[in-house]
This record gives sequence, C-alpha cells and structure tokens, in this order.
Amino acid sequence: MRPLLLPLLLSLLLLPVRPTDAAATPATCQSVSAVYAAKNLDVLQVRYQASGSHLAVCPARPGPSCCSREMETALENRAKTDMYQDLYQHLVPQSTSLASLLTSFQSLALQMVNNSYTRLDTSFKSIYGYSYIENKQPFLQFFEGLRAYLSGGPDTVAGVAKALFESISSRVYVLVMTNYDIDEAYLTCVRSRLDQLKPLGNMPERISQELIRAFVPARRFLAGLAALQDAVQMSPATPLPAQCQKSQLRSRYCAWCDGITNLQPCFELCSASMADCLTQLDSLAEPFDQLLDELVKLSNKIRGPNNLYQVLENLGLRISAGIMDMQERKDHIQTEVAKLCGPPKLKANGSPSIVPPPLPRPGRGRRRRRRASMFGWNYRNSDDAPGPSSQAQERLDELALTAKRSLPASRSLFRPSSLAKRFCKADPAPPGRCWNGTDSAAGYTAPASTVASPVEPPTLAVSQRVANLRAAHRLLAELPKSESFAGF
Repeated sequence: MRPLLLPLLLSLLLLPVRPTDAAATPATCQSVSAVYAAKNLDVLQVRYQASGSHLAVCPARPGPSCCSREMETALENRAKTDMYQDLYQHLVPQSTSLASLLTSFQSLALQMVNNSYTRLDTSFKSIYGYSYIENKQPFLQFFEGLRAYLSGGPDTVAGVAKALFESISSRVYVLVMTNYDIDEAYLTCVRSRLDQLKPLGNMPERISQELIRAFVPARRFLAGLAALQDAVQMSPATPLPAQCQKSQLRSRYCAWCDGITNLQPCFELCSASMADCLTQLDSLAEPFDQLLDELVKLSNKIRGPNNLYQVLENLGLRISAGIMDMQERKDHIQTEVAKLCGPPKLKANGSPSIVPPPLPRPGRGRRRRRRASMFGWNYRNSDDAPGPSSQAQERLDELALTAKRSLPASRSLFRPSSLAKRFCKADPAPPGRCWNGTDSAAGYTAPASTVASPVEPPTLAVSQRVANLRAAHRLLAELPKSESFAGF
C-alpha cells in the first residue's frame, strides 16, 4: 500500500495554495453538513471533494470543496427562497399598514355620509311629514351617489349634487302650486329654466362647492392609498430576475463550499445582490415615492376646513333652509315661471292636484329659529339626534395625523438601499472578516470591469402598478392649491 500512497501525497503537495483563511477539509465539511441540515436540505449532497472545478456559480477552484454540483443547485434554489422571504418580511407589514389606513378612511367617510342621511331623514320627516316621505327618492339617490363617488364611481360629485337640487326644485314647485294643473310638458319647461329661476337661491351653488372641496380631495386621497397598497401587496409575488438567485447564492452560501460557515456577507456584496433582485420592482420606486409625498401633503387638507365632517354635519339643515326660502318666494317664482313658460292652467274644480298636504310654512325671525331647533335642525346641540358627532371629527383628525406620520416610513420601500439597510450587516471592524463572494476578506469591492447583466423588462403586473401610481399622483397634483375648485 505504501508505494501507492506516495504518489498521492506528492500530487496533493503540488496543488496550488489559495490565499484564504480557510479551506475545505473533511472536518469543515462536517460543519457545513450541520448548517445544511438546519436549512432542511439533504445532507447527503454535502461531500468533501478533491476539486471544486465542477461548480457553475460559486468559485470553481482546483482545490478541495465541500460542494457537489447538486448541492450548489440546491443552495441556489434555497437562496431564491430566502430572498422571497426577505421581500415578504420587508413588504407585507407595510402592505398591512396601508390596508388598515385605507380601510379606516373608507369606513369613516362612508359612515359620515350615512350619518348625514340619517340626520336629514329624521329631521325632514318631522318638518315635512308625508310630503317628504312621498318625495324622498332624490335624497336616497343623492346619498347613494356620494357613497358611490367615494368608492370610485363614474359620476362627479358636482353632477350628484346638481341632480338633487334640480329634483328638489321641480318637486317643491309642484307641491306649492297645489291649485294648478302642472303637466309634464310644463314641468319640463320649468326644469330647463332652473338656472335662470334659481328657486332655491344660491344654496345649491354654495353646497355644491363645499361638497366638491371636501369630496374631491377625499376620493383622491383614498385612490392614492389604494394605489400604494396595491403596489406593495403585489410585490412579494413578483418573479425575481434570473441573475437574482445566482447573486444571492454568491452572497449567502458560496462560502460553505470552502467550509466557511461563520462569516457574514460583506455589506457591499449583500447590497449589490439585493440590487440584482430588485430590477423588476425598482421601476416602482420613483412613482411610489412621488405619490406618497403628495398624500402626506394632502393629509393636512383632509383634516382642514371644508373637510367631509364639516360639510356633511349640517347638510340637511341647509337644504331645508333653501326649501323654506323657496316656499316664501313662491309668488315671485310663479311670476317668473309664467314669463318664461306661460301661465299654468288653473284646475277647473280648484282642488289641489297633490294629495299630500302642502309643505309647512316656516315662521320668521325668532319663531323660525325656534322651529328649526324644535325640528332637530340644531344637530350639534341635539342630544338625541342621530348621526355624526364631534367624535367623527376627532377620528378624522386622528386618521389624517396617522397618515402624515406613518406614510413617510414607507418611503424608498422599493429601493435596494432600503432592503440592504434591513437585511445586510455592516462589515466587522478590523481585524474582523466577511465573505466577499470568493474569499474571506476585510470588505468587498466591486470588480472594475464587469459586464452588466441584461435588465429584464418589467412584467405586465409591475407595469400596470407603475401606471396606477402615476395616474393617482397626477390626480393629486391637479388639485388646486387654493380653495377654488372651479372645473371640478
């Protein structure tokens, strides 16, 4: 046996010596087996081998290695899984936070609309009784329109308000003209002249503008939050580019082939591998941050003057005031209508054309204010009046402040530096060492002349999210800086 051992020993002595702090040995490969098993991988793939020249991604050295080819493949797949897990840990908490903020805003906004309807419905039943009950459909459609608008419906809030006030005007006109035969043709003429007649005074214009100033920013704020949340929620499932898992293998596990299990990747190597994995998501970074910054600015408007709570709280009171003013001016309105549409036909028998009793005539001055309080107009001071209270305003302020404070935490979410900051450890102080992709070293320096890997174009899902983010940002950027919302 000795003659056979001598040539083997000589051949081992002639192998080139690597400038490294460690080399694969049967003993170090045993330590690799332990960490390999901890990853739930097949330890039979860990084998001490006289040469590592067969490796495709990790350094293919002529010297000994702990990695078989199937082990390298298994570690490459494991590196890909680890990267997905890191992305999940990085993105899912932010997705959850954005979803919670979005749901809270949506719920509160819809609750305030519902409460406003409840207040109006309760007080109008008390004030107008059967006349309101028989003509409440426009109000139902109005509040349903507001809810649909907040949820992204196609109608504008100006159109929803206009439909309400046109319907109120024509219906109240019929109700107060009880001794006249108002047919559909005559009523069509009246409807076509409402802009000239202004039967409700300037109340429709004032309320419409206030609704626009409150609802347009609110809807766009909700749409912006939804776009952010959708982009983050989709991202953990985005396919990683082909170069990602190879880059992650070099960073995380190639040291094991040399029997090194106790070195962390050098920070710059880890950062570079993160960048290789985010080439798909990197296109989201700029539009995501731009939209986020606009939402932070808009949070002040959401809780400022003319917010949802302010415009909805006494909406019923203000509409009712317009209706009562129209009743008081009915003779003047009738005269103007006659000029534009001709005199209406008086009923032959002089009996009312409307079965329900006419609308109550309001008092004037102090009597009118007492009536308003009696019928529940003074919503803020009514102990048993249903609907929004100061708690809704406080909750709105609270959510707007939460958005202002928490949204900046998601900035740079899709930039490699953000992942590197969380998952890459700083290089140890000298004489500490780290893994630089090929050896134990004091740090990592990217090669001076490297051919950049071809960048894969964004997937359809990523491209769609980029478009959604840009569209939401554009809508926010279009909001006027002043309180003038002309054109909205």
